[in-house]
Amino acid sequence: MSMQNSDGHDVQALIEALQAQLDRQEKQIQSQAEQIRQLQRSRNWFRNSHSGIMIGLLMAIVFAILFWDGRFALAMSHTGSEPDGLVDGANVQIASINSPTSALSAPTYIYNPEGLRLSRNLLWIDNKASTQLQQPVNSRIAIIGSTSGYDNVTGNIRVGVLGWADTAGVTSTDGYGVWGKGTGERAIGVFGESVESAGVLGKSTSNLGVYGFSSSGVGILGYSQSQYGVSGSSDDSYGGSFYGGLAPLRLIPATTPGAPNLGTHKMGELYVDSVGNLYFCTQDGTPGTWAKLNLSTVYLPSVTK
Repeated sequence: MSMQNSDGHDVQALIEALQAQLDRQEKQIQSQAEQIRQLQRSRNWFRNSHSGIMIGLLMAIVFAILFWDGRFALAMSHTGSEPDGLVDGANVQIASINSPTSALSAPTYIYNPEGLRLSRNLLWIDNKASTQLQQPVNSRIAIIGSTSGYDNVTGNIRVGVLGWADTAGVTSTDGYGVWGKGTGERAIGVFGESVESAGVLGKSTSNLGVYGFSSSGVGILGYSQSQYGVSGSSDDSYGGSFYGGLAPLRLIPATTPGAPNLGTHKMGELYVDSVGNLYFCTQDGTPGTWAKLNLSTVYLPSVTK
């Protein structure tokens, strides 16, 4: 039976990881101790040598070459130019520039070692001031970006994750600041959630704020348990504009005939009963005042013989 700490991590896996890290550090200490012993032997030999001055100059030159080569190798490792990436188990360099030199440079992967030792999250970057946000329960997340807490700078926009795409000057390539993809009937590409504000906000200066597209399903679906499913408004134009290959708009008929006789209704509502009669609400109330629109004239499509 595996034991877990308060954060949900496998205690045995943490112990094994710490033991592996201690083993690596012990090997490094042994290697450094051997280097010190070699330097001490070299110093003793140098003291006993009659050609100490010449040998000292030679060693200084060799040391300078090795030191410069070591700095160069360290810089190359920080720029991410190694074609094979980091060695398994090596430390990830933080606060350094990682820029591949070619398209063949391997990326850096952070992943779970096996399916039975999964982490609740692999990478959490939190720009917090005082209080750290809590990960949603019953969730397993690859990357978390969060911003929380109070700061003294007014007007700061809190952004957990920023995705940016620039296609200026490029006419044949699409760009997406954030790409969400889900595979499976219950996998949603992008999910937005908010307690007191908008779950998803789309904004554009001169184009569509939100665009929904589907090749075989519904382009955009709005649903609410207690308010409007979809609400549209405009300062200088129409609140809604519709086009359809069959018809611009369809009101789904009710299951019973006649005007509504239950619930509170508002002036301006349209209602189609089960037999195709169209009603218009002329006054607020419960159930409101309804007028049946005159549809005595029926227009049939013309048939070309």
